[in-house]
Amino acid sequence: MKIIYRYPSKIERELSHIKSFISLFNDFKILDWKRKNPPCPDFVINTKDLIIGLEVTTIMHEKSNNPSLASIRAAQNKCFIKAQKLAESSNIPPLDVKAKFVSDSRFVDADFAAKELYNFVVNKLPDIPEQGVLDIKNKELTYFDWIRIRRSEENDWYRLHVYVSKINPTEEISKALANKQAKYSEYLNCCDKCWLLIGIDEWTAPEAFNVNEDLDFTFKCDFERVFFLHNITDKLVELKIEK
Repeated sequence: MKIIYRYPSKIERELSHIKSFISLFNDFKILDWKRKNPPCPDFVINTKDLIIGLEVTTIMHEKSNNPSLASIRAAQNKCFIKAQKLAESSNIPPLDVKAKFVSDSRFVDADFAAKELYNFVVNKLPDIPEQGVLDIKNKELTYFDWIRIRRSEENDWYRLHVYVSKINPTEEISKALANKQAKYSEYLNCCDKCWLLIGIDEWTAPEAFNVNEDLDFTFKCDFERVFFLHNITDKLVELKIEK
């Protein structure tokens, strides 16, 4: 069964993506698959006649005039993980906490932000209704300007919203292909053919993408087949390629 993680590690994301791929791919029967280590592709898929290598990667949209959005998002995610662990270790009642950062393009001190968020929520415990949501827009905190809290059966602390771009990510896909193309010949030492799977999880991928149905662009690479996976919606698209 596929699991979509809120804050996935690289391995967790790759496993989630290949499980989605296996469930959505229906061109022919896949007998089984195994995880591999470099210099092999991430996975090998066994079919009746072939061993197919499947390399898995994720694309990220980073604005040239901003610091690394990937690093910023990683620090933001760490902040929520730390804040939730503080809440659990303090045995406060389970809460669903969503918080919006003042800026999505500003570096975050994860330790400071986690304590700031945790302390703010703890101070608001008496104000949280038994039913419904406590919404607070606060201009006094260093990192957060909107926090939404409700009582829950388990703790879940995360970002209030996700930014979705309004463009097709042809440039970012091309960059990902160029990066993986350099390793293509090594991948073939482990398989008969090698495919590439490019995937995103919309609530975790920095600057996630909204991919149009009519993505009509021909990419250049030596991979036999290239797929784009929108993991949350279970949408798998095969991209047009030429050698």
